[in-house]
Amino acid sequence: AQWTPESCAMDSEDSDTVTFEDNGFAAKFERVSRETYERKYMGKNIPIVIDCGAYETRAGFATDDAPRLQFRSLVSRNRTKDGKGFFTLVGNQIPYAEAYRLKPRSPFDRNVACHFESMEHIFDYIFDALGINGSPNVDHPIVITEAVCNPNFSRKKMSKLLFEAYGVPAVCYGVGDLFAYGYHHNILGNSSIETKKGDGISSEFKDGLIVSSGYEATHVIPVLDGKPDFLAAACIPVGGLQAHKFLFDSLLLRYPQHARHLSLNRCHELVTRFAVVAPGDFLEELRDMQRYEDGKNDGYTNLQPVKIQLPFTEYKPKEETPEEKERREIRKKEHADRLRMLAAKRRESKLEERQKALEGFDRLANRLENSAITEGEFLTQIEQGGFEDRDDFERHHRELRKKVDDGLARMQADKQGSEDGKSGGSTKSKSGDNSGGKTDQSEQERFPLLFMDPSALTDEQKKEKRKQLLLKSAEAGRARRRREKEQAREAMEAREREEQSRYDANPKEYVKSLHKMRAELIDQREKRRFSMRSLDRRKNLASKRRVLQAVMGTGGGSRKPGDKDEDDFGANEEDWQLYKKMAQSRGEEMDEESESEEEKEELNWLERLLNKYDPEAMKKEIEETTYPQAHDFQIELFVDRIKAAELIYQPSIIGLDVAGLPETLEGVFRKLGPTKREKITKNVVVIGGNTLNPNFCERVRYQIRSLCPEGLKVTVMHGNNPSLGSWYGAKLFANSPHAKKAYVTASILQEKSPDFLVEHTFSNQYFPTPR
Repeated sequence: AQWTPESCAMDSEDSDTVTFEDNGFAAKFERVSRETYERKYMGKNIPIVIDCGAYETRAGFATDDAPRLQFRSLVSRNRTKDGKGFFTLVGNQIPYAEAYRLKPRSPFDRNVACHFESMEHIFDYIFDALGINGSPNVDHPIVITEAVCNPNFSRKKMSKLLFEAYGVPAVCYGVGDLFAYGYHHNILGNSSIETKKGDGISSEFKDGLIVSSGYEATHVIPVLDGKPDFLAAACIPVGGLQAHKFLFDSLLLRYPQHARHLSLNRCHELVTRFAVVAPGDFLEELRDMQRYEDGKNDGYTNLQPVKIQLPFTEYKPKEETPEEKERREIRKKEHADRLRMLAAKRRESKLEERQKALEGFDRLANRLENSAITEGEFLTQIEQGGFEDRDDFERHHRELRKKVDDGLARMQADKQGSEDGKSGGSTKSKSGDNSGGKTDQSEQERFPLLFMDPSALTDEQKKEKRKQLLLKSAEAGRARRRREKEQAREAMEAREREEQSRYDANPKEYVKSLHKMRAELIDQREKRRFSMRSLDRRKNLASKRRVLQAVMGTGGGSRKPGDKDEDDFGANEEDWQLYKKMAQSRGEEMDEESESEEEKEELNWLERLLNKYDPEAMKKEIEETTYPQAHDFQIELFVDRIKAAELIYQPSIIGLDVAGLPETLEGVFRKLGPTKREKITKNVVVIGGNTLNPNFCERVRYQIRSLCPEGLKVTVMHGNNPSLGSWYGAKLFANSPHAKKAYVTASILQEKSPDFLVEHTFSNQYFPTPR
């Protein structure tokens, strides 16, 4: 089996990103007006042909060239906005965008009509669109399709609905697959089918095999001696619906972040547009695809990945004019000044509160020192204030005084800084040149006790000297930090001058080297993070193993002499390497932390240079990492393209314990025997909407040949119009003289049975229901 050119041809357009069409359900709606109905159809006993499929319903008059109505077999019943009533939507009336919210319901369950309340809404929709809405009854015979081996119960309900609710004169039931098979051979004009001009379709079949795959089921029906052999037929409960669900679940697992963009309707579109059947060995095709993904099979051209672009809103940065940028900078500066003013006011308010509290502390301490109050009264007052004892009071007193002194010093520094900012650079340089002497003189004036003889100080002066020493140390620390900042600034300026000279020498290569170094640092950081996560997982695993060994160990019982110790750890020299590795890993973690800090500083430096010399590239990268991009809303289909179409051949992929198409064909051939198998394999017709994926016929031919002896002729072909062949075949049958004997009327049902069926070439075989 080889890939067909048409299956590979669409890969050329699939190489680029494609989008969902979202063009709604494939539908056709040609309403017949009341005037047209009365003129062309009314009173002429023209049959109405209805192809009731689990996926689509097609309807029209038997004299029409094509079905007038083609819509999804769905019904949605919902409450009105006021909540007092209900409204019903059918087929095309259901908005595609709101199909999930409205929760439409199908009247079919596994290809069999079961919910006849929904079916009644579908018939109302059909007859209204065909212009019969003004008549009390539907005075037209009905030719309608049903499932293969349709249960009598379903046919009974359908007949009751048509005769009692609509008053139809007669109904003819037929199998859609058989209608499509007959239509196929009638169009080809096969000589073995004896037809006369105007007779429509022959009542005799050519020997062959029908392989039909629809929305919910796949059928294999042999045709022998002009009749379908239902005893040898087989059904697989897998169709297009299962493929859509499989692809939907698969994409949800792979792309959970895009769940709101995925639906069964869109997965149906993906299967229809991109699913491809493997023409030969499916497992071998998967191996080739795996080697292609691993880069080991560059010559693989059978199937290529398809990228689907999901809907998203593209971020478009607003372009600012120079005037807007200037206004934004002014507003930013004003906002910063306003925040600084508010912070200064809060500090001043807090300082005033602390000064008032300090005055209270000083007043109470002075009263005790001047003997204005006794020791007992002092202790009573501080206990009422929440202090435990005198030491606790004095400790809080010292801390409060230190906070007030620091606050006053900071306020003085802020005022000095604002004055320096207002003054010019020359003033700063002059003051800096004479700062040495002034600083020494100011220190002696501000901290006089530090320059006095310690032996000449009183106890109070010694306490004050300690305070002045603390203040001087704080001032020296601030001066040292200022010098360090100045040195760092000078080093930064020197490095910037060096970088500027490198940029001036070769701007293009310089910017390229900056991007390269930044990419290497980021890659190195990601590798370190991955190794750390792996190490954590190994540590957790080792810990779990130790706990498991402790739980499963032999307890604390005594051992008898001669019992062997089951723990053989240490018998091998390699076991002791574990402790070395643990120690090394701890050391590596410490080193990596320091390296990570250095890398962070280097990365910030590189980004600063790139923002200066290549701002557009950095701006674009920030936008790509901050705002959603098109590639963030893409899904890829590769293996899913053949796996979704493989379900009818291997239902076990989705966990169904049923035979696939190869095993089903083998079972049918076994029932028929070699002679009949040779007859039907010469004429295998593939029909149904689920068979439209490329290579379907090639795969069926491959499976049949593997089951037949060498040299046996196998002919597999697509039926004429696989999707609508059932309706066209039913139309031809309705116009033929053979249909007159195939109708069942209400009187026949009363005489025979409510589920009675008039058998004909295109119908099921009737088995009376036991009473």
